[in-house]
Amino acid sequence: MSEWQPFDAAKDAQIRTLRNALLAAKIPHYVCEDCWYSCGKTGVDCCNDAARGKCTCGADAHNAKIDEALNV
Repeated sequence: MSEWQPFDAAKDAQIRTLRNALLAAKIPHYVCEDCWYSCGKTGVDCCNDAARGKCTCGADAHNAKIDEALNV
């Protein structure tokens, strides 16, 4: 069992700053003016039927790592 710790405003502010930085580091799915190269999860912006509905740009994996760090 851990010992009770008094509230530390400075540490709380640091944690909020780090959480905000992680949230800001999330990336959207890639959209290219040539729709063949757009990520399949962009919806109507992807014209590659084989990729439709699948993340082909790495955003899902990148954002999952951030979500994992936020949930620690």
